[in-house]
Amino acid sequence: SLFYFVYDPIADFVSKNQSYAWIPYSNAHIVALDTSVAFSSILYKTLQPLHQQGMFQLHTPKGLPVKPLIGIQAPAVLCEIGLNNKDAWHLFVPLLTEGVVSIVRWAQQKSATPAPEIETVQPVAPTVI
Repeated sequence: SLFYFVYDPIADFVSKNQSYAWIPYSNAHIVALDTSVAFSSILYKTLQPLHQQGMFQLHTPKGLPVKPLIGIQAPAVLCEIGLNNKDAWHLFVPLLTEGVVSIVRWAQQKSATPAPEIETVQPVAPTVI
């Protein structure tokens, strides 16, 4: 599963503040939220063909208040991988490397040309249990 940090899927996207000011750690993610969503979408699209081949399960990226990402002002994505065999982690290294390379290429294109658009995977609203 892929996650980016979000407290409120509506308010967090609306209440962006780009000014230089003290930002509470609970709002740090808002500055780079669009980029975090784009990164998770790129990673998802990179992994999706292998998912369709049946190599593993892949879920659409979700915005959740994931504790390891709290307070991070830079774009951040968390990958959760469940392993059937504790030694199988090495199988995912090339896949994730390919995803990171795709993210870097996108970022290089973004800085070289004005505002390239990427089709993002729509955020999934959190389920209230």
